[in-house]
Parts: sequence; structure tokens; C-alpha cells
Amino acid sequence: MHLITTFVIVENKRTLILNKIQRWWQGRGFGIESKTDYAFLHNVIREKLPYYAYNQWQQLFPDADNNDMYLAKLLFRISNNHQPATIHLHGNVTALALHAVSDGCRKASVKTADTPYIRLSDYGISAKIEHGMMVEYVPHTSSQDVPVAIVLTEIEGANRVLWQRLLEIPAITYDIQDIGVLLIRKGRYPEHYKINR
Repeated sequence: MHLITTFVIVENKRTLILNKIQRWWQGRGFGIESKTDYAFLHNVIREKLPYYAYNQWQQLFPDADNNDMYLAKLLFRISNNHQPATIHLHGNVTALALHAVSDGCRKASVKTADTPYIRLSDYGISAKIEHGMMVEYVPHTSSQDVPVAIVLTEIEGANRVLWQRLLEIPAITYDIQDIGVLLIRKGRYPEHYKINR
């Protein structure tokens, strides 16, 4: 019994290490051929420059942990990059996340859902978000080159099934450990990238 347990632990660690290496490889841009995907990875997801809003959030939300702050910074950078017309927030939306999306694009209409149910009617997906949250960035109808962006949290936990259903949509996806970013761009082949934070 002890030998089997040891083998399972070693096999799990090996899988974890291989997964980390693959995420590191793609996180540095290796294997990403599209210029737009590479630019989104480096200019939005892995951006390290300090924006003005970060200091304000640390003063407003001193109890926010590193994961909450990382998610807020990511939501802010996507809002800032996309400049969407509407931002829909579903699930357990925190005040920090709400500040992040509205600070990233002040002219966007930010809407929080009254129910935990989401409906992506164009793709035949409807689900209930009990844990975590989903943020949907809807571009202006006139901007053809800006994709619809969806950010989903807890993709390795409570929202794993929903994330698997979203992966069926032809889109560019970035799996950032427990956060999933989905860019739906018409006319593009689907690509799936796994990266570290």
C-alpha cells in the first residue's frame, strides 16, 4: 500500500513539474506564432509596469491578498487594452474587481448580474456560477478588430466544467493557472495557451 501511495505522489509531482515547464515555455512566448496573441500575452497578461490605479487599490483594499490583487490588475489591463462598450460581471464579484474594470475603461457601461446564471446565447452556453466570477468585455459594434473577451476564475476548481465548455468555442484561450482568458475573434483558428502567472 505504501509503495502505491509513493508511486502516485511521484507521478503527480512529475506531472506538475512537466506542466510548469510547458507553462513557462509558452509564457515566455515560445510556440506562439500569431503576432496578436504574442502582443496580448506580453502587453496585457504579463505586463509589469505599475499603473496609477494600483497604489489607490492598495490603500482602498488593504486586506486584499496577492491573488485578488493579481486578478484585479489583469482585469484592469484587459479593460484598458480593449476599451469595451459594455462589461458584464457575473458570480461573486468583489469590490476590488469592480473598481479594476471600471478604472480600466471609464467610458464603458459596467453591469453586474442580479443572478448567478450566465447565458452566452451565440454559443449555446448557459450555466450557473456559484464560486468565482466571470467578466465579459463586449466591444463596440463598429470595432471589428477587437474581440469579445471573457475572464473566468477558478477554472481548475469549481468552474472547471464551464471552462471546458468555453474551450469548445473557436477562440484564443490563455490558461493562467486558475484564471482563464478567452478571446473570441471571428475568422481566427482556435489556439490554447497554458502559461504561469
